[in-house]
Amino acid sequence: MKEADNKIIETDCAAGITVVRVLPRRIFLELADKFREEMLRVVRESTGPLVLDLSQVSVMNSTALGTLVVMSEAMKKAGRPFYIARPGRVLREVINRMRLDLLLTIRDDLEGVYRELQRGGGGQTSEPCNPHRAEAASSLPPRSSSDPL
Repeated sequence: MKEADNKIIETDCAAGITVVRVLPRRIFLELADKFREEMLRVVRESTGPLVLDLSQVSVMNSTALGTLVVMSEAMKKAGRPFYIARPGRVLREVINRMRLDLLLTIRDDLEGVYRELQRGGGGQTSEPCNPHRAEAASSLPPRSSSDPL
């Protein structure tokens, strides 16, 4: 297996908005733990709005779904917009049945997210996002036991 095949996310940024595309179709077991680590690292290291593109994900376990809620709460606490974009039909149905749609901001397309952020001014940040910074895990300081992320 190639190293690139082990990647679970790709990050990009435009106009101060960090977009994270989740690559695996199924997020279970150890992959859910890795997903949690990667997503919470991106929340800590990025600035400005964050969009999580779930278009390639068909299903995820409760750990991964819980990660979405933790990310949303952390972003709200920091005063940063957080969107989940393009979840597939089955994943969207699971989110709705678990009533997580009441806690998460979900949009069906990225263009709608961009328009909404531009209208609300959430896309303009004083510090542009840096996708390379979001992918550099080795530079992270140790996590404090009191840090929810």
